[in-house]
Amino acid sequence: MRRYNFSTHTHTLVAVSLLYLLFTLQTLLLAYNIEDSLTPTLEKITVLPITNHTDFNAHTKQQQQKRHAGRQRNYGALHEMSIDVVADQVQQEVNATAIVSALISNGIVNFDPESGYVYEDRQGHVVKRENIEYDLSGLRVYNVGVLMASHLDSPFDLERCGPAVDLALDVINEEFLKPHKIKLRKVQASYPSCSGAKAPGLAADMHFKDDVIAFIGPACAFALEPVARLAAYWNSPIITGMGDQPPSDDELTVTSGILGKIHKWKNESTGMFKDKSKYPTLTRMSYCQCRLKLVFASIFRQFKWKHVALIIDRSDLFSLTVGKNLEYGLRQEGLLSFVRELNGNEQEPYENYLKDASMYARVVILSLRGMLVRKFMLAAYTLGMTNGDWVFLDVEIFQSSYWGDHDWEMGDALDSHARKAYEALLRVSLLQPTNPEYQGFADQVRVMAKAYNYSFSDGEEVNFFIGAFYDGVYLLGMAFNETLTEGGDIRDGVAITRRMWNRTFHGITGHVRIDDNGDRDADYSISDLDPINGKFEVVAHYYGLHREYSAVAGKKIHWPGGREGPPPDVPRCGFLGNAPECHGNVVYLMCKQMKLNNELNNMSWRVRPDEVLLEVGRLHGSKVGLQKLNVENFSLQQYDIHSGRASIASCTSLPLTQVFTTIGIFKGERVAIKKIHRKKVDITPTLLWEIKQARDVSHENTVRLLVHV
Repeated sequence: MRRYNFSTHTHTLVAVSLLYLLFTLQTLLLAYNIEDSLTPTLEKITVLPITNHTDFNAHTKQQQQKRHAGRQRNYGALHEMSIDVVADQVQQEVNATAIVSALISNGIVNFDPESGYVYEDRQGHVVKRENIEYDLSGLRVYNVGVLMASHLDSPFDLERCGPAVDLALDVINEEFLKPHKIKLRKVQASYPSCSGAKAPGLAADMHFKDDVIAFIGPACAFALEPVARLAAYWNSPIITGMGDQPPSDDELTVTSGILGKIHKWKNESTGMFKDKSKYPTLTRMSYCQCRLKLVFASIFRQFKWKHVALIIDRSDLFSLTVGKNLEYGLRQEGLLSFVRELNGNEQEPYENYLKDASMYARVVILSLRGMLVRKFMLAAYTLGMTNGDWVFLDVEIFQSSYWGDHDWEMGDALDSHARKAYEALLRVSLLQPTNPEYQGFADQVRVMAKAYNYSFSDGEEVNFFIGAFYDGVYLLGMAFNETLTEGGDIRDGVAITRRMWNRTFHGITGHVRIDDNGDRDADYSISDLDPINGKFEVVAHYYGLHREYSAVAGKKIHWPGGREGPPPDVPRCGFLGNAPECHGNVVYLMCKQMKLNNELNNMSWRVRPDEVLLEVGRLHGSKVGLQKLNVENFSLQQYDIHSGRASIASCTSLPLTQVFTTIGIFKGERVAIKKIHRKKVDITPTLLWEIKQARDVSHENTVRLLVHV
C-alpha cells in the first residue's frame, strides 16, 4: 500500500501559502506604502504633455473632487477647487490603478480611473512640459507642521495664510525636492485665539505623533514664543510670517479688539525674539517692528528733524508694540524729546497732549488706533497745528479693519476739517507688491481660500503677511535643496536655519533680505495726502537692503500751509516762543524772561516739615490726634490709619476710618502725603519746569499737587 508523504505535501502547501502571502503583501505595499520602494514592476512613469485636456468631462471632475475631499485630512484642502489640469497618460498598464492609488492616497499624484490619466494639479493653471521621466521609486515623504490661529478674523489667520502655504509647498516639492525623491506633506492644526494656551500642545502632537521636520507658524507672538522654544529643543526649523511683541521691562495687560485681553506679558526692552540664543531655529519672514525706528530715523535725517514727540495708546496691543519699539529705538538715536501714554478707551481732552508735545517738538508720531488718529488730527486742527509749522506721522501697516480705520472720511460733519488736518500727516506702511506676479499669486489665494470656507471680501487685499508665509516656505525649500545637494541632514534644524539667515532672494513679496539674526529687513512706503483727490499716495520708500529714504520719481510731499518744504526742526522763536530774535523790544523780552524765571524760581511749593501736621490714631478707633512731621524718621506705615494703599478721591468727604493713605493738615487743608524714595533730589531747570506744569494741572478727576517737602 502506497504511503502518502504528508511531509512533502505539507512543505508544498507552506510554500504556496508563503508565495500567496508575499503576493498579497506586495499588492498592499503597492497600494498603500510609498516609503522606500513603491513597486518592483513599475519603477518609472513616463509623463507626456497632453495639450488637449477636454477628455476631463464634468463627471470626471466631480469624481476627482470627491476623491480630493476624502483625502483632505492627509494633505489639507489644497486642490479641490482646481479644475484645469495637465493630463499625463500612464504608459504601463500593469497594476496602474493600484500603484497610482498608492500615490494618490499620499497626495503625490492624482489619477482618474475613468480616463486612465495620471495628472498633477496646478491650482487652475495649465503647465506644459517637455517629455521627461519621473522616477518615483524610493520616494520619501516628510511631514511639516502648519500651526495657525483659525477663525480669528485677523490678517494672519489660517483661512487667509493657509492657501499661500499650500501653493508654496507645491512649488518647492516640484522645483527643489523632486530631484531628491523627497516630498513634503502638510500636517495642519489650528487654535482659536492668539495665546499660548493650546499652541504648544498642538506642536507637541505634531512632533511626537506626526514626526514633523519643520514648523510653519504660529503668527502671533503669544503663541509663537512657547512653540519656538520647543522647536529649538527639538532642533526643528520654525518659520513665521509675523511674530512681534511690545518690548517692556514690566508686565503688561492690554486689550486689543479681536485678540481680547492679553495677560501678564513680560520681556526685555529689545524685543524677545531678537535674542536668538533662545530661539536658534526661528526665522521671521515679515516685518520686525524693531526696525520701524530705522524707517522713521531715515525720514528724520532726510528732513533734518532732531526733536520728536511720541504719543502712545497703551490700551491697544499694536499701538503699544509700535510705540514702545519706537520709544526704545529713537531714544537710543537721541531723537526723542517727549513721550506720553494714554488710555484710548477713555475720553480725554486730546488737546492737552498736543499742547504738552509742542513745548518740546514740532514733529509728532501718533502710535494710536485708527479712530484715535482722526480725533488727534481734529484736535490739532482746532489748535492751529496743521498750518505747516507741525508735521504728524502715524503707522498703518496696511489697510485692514484689524488695525482700525485710519481714514479721515467718516461721513460726518467733521470730514472737511479732518481732510484739511490730514494734509499735515505722513503715513508709514509696508511696501505692498503690485507687480503682475503678485497679482497672479493673489488670484490663486482667493480661489483656494474657498477650500478653507473663507471668501475674501470686496476690496480686501491679499495682504503682506500672506505673501510672507509663502516666501517663508519657499526659503525653507531652498535650504532643504542646498542641504540635500551637499549631502547634509534634512533633520538638522539649526543647520537648515543657518542657510536661511543672512541671505537675499526674490520672493513673491519682492526683494527679500534676511539678516544674520533671522529677521527680515522689510521695505516700507511713506505716503502723503493729495489735497486734490483726498487720497494717500506713495511719495517715498524705505528699502531694507539699503536702509535709507528714497523719494519716488515724479512725486513730492504736499506740505500744508503753502509750504514748499518741510517745517524746521526748531521754530524761529523756539518751542516756547521766547527766542530773542522774535522780539525787537529788548526790554519787553527781558521782562517776559524775568517773569518766567520768577515763576520757575518761586519756591512757594517748598514747605518746612514742621508746617505739616499728621493725623494719627488707633488702627480702627475713633480717636485722632495731630503730630508734627519728622522727616528723618518718616514712615508711611508709621502714620497710616489703615495699612495698605488707597485712592485719594474725596478725602474730605469720607470718614477718617475709610481713608487708606497718610493724611496730614497743611494751612488748615487736609492733604495726602506720599513719600518719594530718593536720597537726593537735584533742583534743575527741567525739574522746576515740570513742577510748574504739575501744579498748573487742574481737573475734577485729579488731585492737585500743592507742595513738596
